[in-house]
Amino acid sequence: MTAFSPAPRSADVVIEAPLPLLRTPWVVALVAVALLGCPRHSGPDSTLPLVTTDNRAAEDEVRAAREAADDGRGAEAVERYESYLARYPDDALRPVALLGLGRLRLAEGQPTVALPLFEEVARHSDAAVAERGRFYVGVTRHFLGEHEAAIALLDPLRGRTVDPEETVLLLRTLAASALATHDLERAVVTLDALLAEPLSDEDRGEAAARLTEALAGSLGAEAAQRLYQTLPHDGVA
Repeated sequence: MTAFSPAPRSADVVIEAPLPLLRTPWVVALVAVALLGCPRHSGPDSTLPLVTTDNRAAEDEVRAAREAADDGRGAEAVERYESYLARYPDDALRPVALLGLGRLRLAEGQPTVALPLFEEVARHSDAAVAERGRFYVGVTRHFLGEHEAAIALLDPLRGRTVDPEETVLLLRTLAASALATHDLERAVVTLDALLAEPLSDEDRGEAAARLTEALAGSLGAEAAQRLYQTLPHDGVA
């Protein structure tokens, strides 16, 4: 996803990096985002959209919410994000807070609560911020069982993520939705790409097993031929 950086100010806050995944069944809800164990940030990450504010009090509120989330204090983080959104409805850091709060709600198993938060970010006037919102809308649609909608949102983002964890999140979600809709050709392509990413041994084993199952399914001669022509010959598939 494209980064953007307005003129530097004294108070810069980066839209949060991707979060660790909670293990869930592959087809039902493979991908979960949780703030527990979220990577800590020592400074701005140039790979992510950057937004700034002149309001130091607003920035302090968002920073405190992020620190609470990073430390595993989810309830406090939710309270701080909600307080910020209520007190500073027009502040420039609003998309940061919406993403942070949405991912907390998603981690709590509340996708219907998270969805409108991500959808607001997806309507942001800056294309890079809006794209990040669409990414999480796609993940949330997967959780809601709306797999066709998830595919429509996430497939165009393939190749646009720059963080390895976010790339894995995208590919795992897309693969799970493809499997759920019996789109075996898309599942094979996506799982093959996923297996090229850095994964734990357990995750790699799961992905390889799902790929084997997809290849053993009813692909059809035309799909098999397309896969032979398009998949990298040094890939797993």
